[in-house]
Amino acid sequence: MGLPNKYTITEREQYWRDFWADQGIYAYNESSDKPVFSVDTPPPYVSADHLHPGHIMSYSQAEFVVRYKRMAGYNVFYPMGFDDNGLPTERHVEKKHKIKNKDSISRSDFVKLCLEETQKGALTYKNLWTLMGVSVDWSKTYSTINDHSQRVSQWSFIDLYNKGLLEQREDPIMWDITFQTALAQTDLEDDEQESFLNDIEFTGEDGTPLVISTTRPELIPACVALFYNPNDERYQHLTGKTATVPISGHQVPILTDEAVDLEFGTGLMMVCTWGDAEDIEKWKTHKLDTRSIFNEKGIYNELGGKYEGQHVAKVRKLIMEDLEAEGKVVAKKPITHTVQVSERSGTPVEFIQTKQWFIKVVENKEELLAQGEKLNWNPTRMFQIYKDWVTSLKWDWCISRQRYYGVPIPVWYHKETGEIILPDESELPVDPTEYTPKGYKAEDLIPETDVLDTWMTSSVSPLIGASLVEDLPLDQMSDSKLYPNTLRPQAFEIIRTWLFYTVAKSWYHHQSLPFTDVMISGHGLDS
Repeated sequence: MGLPNKYTITEREQYWRDFWADQGIYAYNESSDKPVFSVDTPPPYVSADHLHPGHIMSYSQAEFVVRYKRMAGYNVFYPMGFDDNGLPTERHVEKKHKIKNKDSISRSDFVKLCLEETQKGALTYKNLWTLMGVSVDWSKTYSTINDHSQRVSQWSFIDLYNKGLLEQREDPIMWDITFQTALAQTDLEDDEQESFLNDIEFTGEDGTPLVISTTRPELIPACVALFYNPNDERYQHLTGKTATVPISGHQVPILTDEAVDLEFGTGLMMVCTWGDAEDIEKWKTHKLDTRSIFNEKGIYNELGGKYEGQHVAKVRKLIMEDLEAEGKVVAKKPITHTVQVSERSGTPVEFIQTKQWFIKVVENKEELLAQGEKLNWNPTRMFQIYKDWVTSLKWDWCISRQRYYGVPIPVWYHKETGEIILPDESELPVDPTEYTPKGYKAEDLIPETDVLDTWMTSSVSPLIGASLVEDLPLDQMSDSKLYPNTLRPQAFEIIRTWLFYTVAKSWYHHQSLPFTDVMISGHGLDS
């Protein structure tokens, strides 16, 4: 038979793709004696309708390494996951289906929409990877919302709880008033914004003006104390005195704290509940009163006085107008400063006191830093990003989210005693809103309705992948040929999230690294 007159590249590409698939060229051989090279493949978010060259660049880099190792005689384990739970998927569905907020649709209907969209997204990704010739083993595939991943994620929750590394507590927590959910430190971004540093006049006991400087006048009704540095000669006469707060008219104590910056503003500091981490620290240390003036949607309550029912974004303008009308604005200086905003919504972060679940990381910073140092970093300079992040940690990892779509938190509360009830590992995965744990009656329990932060599941991706093959109890997976993994390829901007959280989880669960080698890709940026 002679050669065809025309070479049809698409036809020949399809021929070879089919050939490679039929021959199982990319399949992991469980009975092979070859050395294993296992990859913790990045599970992409499937919440995008359109893929871009960045996806191709990043996965191509990993592909070069994988193909080299396969040709060098390694038994390659190269699974593929799809990250299809959590806030990014919810946001994609809300935008696409024009859902204004989570209260406008039932939980079950919303989850159904999310599942439909993620199935479409996964197919889009699979088609692209196949056309590119990415050599993953498609027989070893997971999604972060399927039963297998939910079981591993919920096991992780229970194991950490039993080890005392995970706890529930009521604290002022970083909050997104747009998405109405708690945030972790990794969910924040710095945003340069123009604002004003306002010198506002409070009133001392003897009627003399006491001037504070603030960029957040809308929090004045939440003021619970004034502070000055005990070494500040200007304010020694105020020891033990009180001050009257403008607009609201309530009295607050005047206290001292060496952490107050003598050089900032007037040296007299307003502490509210809560504007930032410094407010929280002084509130805890000095056992101050609590004045929570707005709810989880940013709407002022009765403590907000005349601003009750108004949104926090609007109150700043209103309260400045009222302060100026009363002659309480001494100075107003335009500034550009860094504001922390929610990475997903772009809304400035607020602090709301709610009961949340936390994984302890701050008290273990030194050990988690030491674990990061043991990794083989490529390029080596990327370790500095990990080091800087761990060193800067101020908050424990908040893993509960007040959303509909995600891995359910496997917890019930006893109606009479308040006891926290966990399922047996054999019952996993569970949805507490639809399942009753063994030995209990549904009418005696209150199910947890929050879901887990998406990183809570992504951070056990080496376990999720390895347990697709290895039939071992999850707490014994360090005896597996596939865990720890060999390689983690990923982008640099999620070192603080995916990489750090995976290292922390692996250390907490198995006292080991989750992988030995890290390969970090960059970004191609336009002008």
